[in-house]
Amino acid sequence: QIAALWEIPTDKVWLSCGYRPIPAMQQAEIIEVLADLPISLKERIVLILTMNYSTEQKAYMRRIKQLLSDGEIQHVIIDRYLEEEELGNLRKAMDVLVHLPLTDAMSATLIEHLYAGNWVVTYRSLPFTLLRKHKLEYEEIDDWTELSTVLHQGLTKNNYSNQQTATQIEEMIEHHFSINKWLMVIYE
Repeated sequence: QIAALWEIPTDKVWLSCGYRPIPAMQQAEIIEVLADLPISLKERIVLILTMNYSTEQKAYMRRIKQLLSDGEIQHVIIDRYLEEEELGNLRKAMDVLVHLPLTDAMSATLIEHLYAGNWVVTYRSLPFTLLRKHKLEYEEIDDWTELSTVLHQGLTKNNYSNQQTATQIEEMIEHHFSINKWLMVIYE
């Protein structure tokens, strides 16, 4: 359904990076690494970018599109806000998220991808203590020099799905963000 809506080829590895076109998401830098992958790996992926937030970043968006063209990376750009069901379906259909923001906040996008069972690559330096504590499976890198190697290894996998992660995310959220506890605090 989501593949037909956005004309995303279903015979490719669906890869995403960042969730909005701003320099802090480092999409341009990730695309440069993807562009340098061997053709045999590049041909296996389709990069799916959401450019529906921060659309005032026109120059950055142009740069992203130019890098995609120069790097000969098959891609789909989603340029409108997605309904909740569409976003959920996109997360479930995705295979890989490369999440290397300059910020240290744990984004809902990261949690959504992990919950959907996607293979995620992110920085080791980010303060994702909860993810580590709950032993969630994802790949951490220290710097850009590791990304190409990690992608080489990861893209040769035939199965990106990790359904156990969904249960671990539920346990993590239930334990740390209990709605009942918040309601008790609010109504005390």
